[in-house]
Amino acid sequence: MAENNDDTCDAATKEPGDSDNMQHPTSMSDMRIVLVGKTGVGKSSTGNTILSKDVFQVSHSAQSVTKDCIKVKEEVDGRKVSVIDTPGLFDTDLTESSIINRLVECIALSCPGPHVFLLVVSVGRFTQEDKQTVERLQWIFGEEATKYTIVLFTRGDRLSAQTIEEYLDSAGDALNQVVEKCGGRYCVFNNEKLDDRSQVVRLIEKIDEMVLESEGGCYTNEMYENVERAIQEREQELRNEMYESAERAFQEREEQLRNEMEENVERAVQEREEELRNQKDQLVRAKDMEIQKLQMELRERLVRDMKKHKFPQLKKVTEQCKQQ
Repeated sequence: MAENNDDTCDAATKEPGDSDNMQHPTSMSDMRIVLVGKTGVGKSSTGNTILSKDVFQVSHSAQSVTKDCIKVKEEVDGRKVSVIDTPGLFDTDLTESSIINRLVECIALSCPGPHVFLLVVSVGRFTQEDKQTVERLQWIFGEEATKYTIVLFTRGDRLSAQTIEEYLDSAGDALNQVVEKCGGRYCVFNNEKLDDRSQVVRLIEKIDEMVLESEGGCYTNEMYENVERAIQEREQELRNEMYESAERAFQEREEQLRNEMEENVERAVQEREEELRNQKDQLVRAKDMEIQKLQMELRERLVRDMKKHKFPQLKKVTEQCKQQ
């Protein structure tokens, strides 16, 4: 289920004075973004805006369209970006078993760990359920998760002429405490403007800054480490199984070829023996015919000789007998 193509928590950083090493902090690997938030705040639309494609199914109802965590990997402005949507994972009415099942999916899809959790909150009334989302984030992923979290406000069109800073000033303590708990990091999206790449550029820059602050790493904890270890062990098992299968197939093919060679040799020997027997029979028949021919020639010669030498004498004796 998880994609693990050269994924790593390490990141390239710029060496002082090295103008040739102007790389994004996560440019040496996939940037992994996990979308978190309650159903209906626009997580799927945010994923579509980031990837500039309608890859996540969007619903305007209060019910989550999809029930499984989904990972989509695309190239964004020349960089590989993986977005993991977590539908329903942060809904308060989920059973513990459902949370665990979806948590396992999310961890497996974002291994070895996300570079950022995007806490998606809709511009408007900040509810108690929104506040509990942050607590749930820490409860599920650990206290350190907020150090890798950026609050992303959706439905930015509702701000009208108001700036996001002005909105926060008037939003009350509860929302500002959430933003502060997430390191004061926030961004705003208008998901109705899918082609407005400037908002995505600002988000990516903010993620880069956060990754640099965390010394180029991605978020991980014991759960991620255990899953990553399990994935690596399973990959090793699959490699071993593939090697053993290939070795077994090679041995079977080798045995098959050996048997075919032995059968071919045996068949060739039998055919050669049969050929030799036929040749021998032909030689014997030829010799018999030659002997018969010689015998006939010998008889004919004897008859001729007898006629030539014996017959005159016999005629003379016969005449003498008649005279007596």
